[in-house]
Amino acid sequence: MLKSFRIAILGAALFLSASSLPAAYAQPTDPLSVVTASETAVNAHDVEAALALFADDAVVKTPFNVYVGRDQIRRFLQGAVAQNVQDEPFGSPRVAGDTVNWAGKVSYDEWRKLGVAPLETLTEAVVQGGKIRTLSAEFTPEAAERLQAALSGHIDVSAREEFSTRRDSIEAHVGNVPIDDEALAQKGRFRKGKED
Repeated sequence: MLKSFRIAILGAALFLSASSLPAAYAQPTDPLSVVTASETAVNAHDVEAALALFADDAVVKTPFNVYVGRDQIRRFLQGAVAQNVQDEPFGSPRVAGDTVNWAGKVSYDEWRKLGVAPLETLTEAVVQGGKIRTLSAEFTPEAAERLQAALSGHIDVSAREEFSTRRDSIEAHVGNVPIDDEALAQKGRFRKGKED
């Protein structure tokens, strides 16, 4: 009986100490807090903390690729961290229901070497149940042109106007609607050369 009492006391002590952890360790649930926590984790190069804020079947769309599910998103985040990513939001984010839109300035080592960092981006995230369901980022037209000029035409940004509609990836992936692979293949993606 004394052993059971000690175990109960130990369990209560652990519960009380865990419940008094700082708020920084509690996972946020409102859309803006989730997005802010994700940005903070990415800037701290904490892949696992950032990944914890994505739904298992989340979709991330960048001007270069689309990443579906936690494994692909983990690889994307690891690549960004390897490039010493820094994302600085500017202006005030707009929140409408479960959707957050914001502008940012993103830097990668590759872009720093090209002399074009930071590049301005427009990003939209849909957060449901405290998890990022979709995240879609695009370059501003000016940033896309600067990067294209620096890469001497090795990136196809001809579809940047299409990106500004900001609806294709959000509508295609909310509610587990299948991805239209053919449409995604036609979007602006990194190319090896002009002949592609």
